[in-house]
Amino acid sequence: MIAQVLVGGLTMAVICFAAWIALLEADVAEAEARGMILALLVVMQSYHVFSCRSERQSAFGVPLRNNRLLVVGAAVALGIHILATELPVMQSLLSIAPLAPETWFAVAMLAAPVLIAMEAWKRWRQSQPAVSTAGPT
Repeated sequence: MIAQVLVGGLTMAVICFAAWIALLEADVAEAEARGMILALLVVMQSYHVFSCRSERQSAFGVPLRNNRLLVVGAAVALGIHILATELPVMQSLLSIAPLAPETWFAVAMLAAPVLIAMEAWKRWRQSQPAVSTAGPT
């Protein structure tokens, strides 16, 4: 499980860092770039939490109805984030700018590699021989 968390965390870090550099090099205003990176983190975490429902089985193989509370929690978290990006008081507090709908779409696409990385990790782990944790007999 620790290795799985490291794979997900490193994937998210690389994506966010690369996106941050690309946004700044494209002369995107810092507040807008900050808002995009924050949204990217929230969406990646949403993807990742659905991948973490099983250590071995694909995220696409575990029915959403198996954990409705998780679905509701992820939707609420995303809703709170969207609300925070749209409320002027939160924009000021977080020093972010609101995101356009097409930006949200780009964020959703940029976040997808975390799901791809986790699926690849699970597939790789399944191909590895089982390791016994029992001591010598």
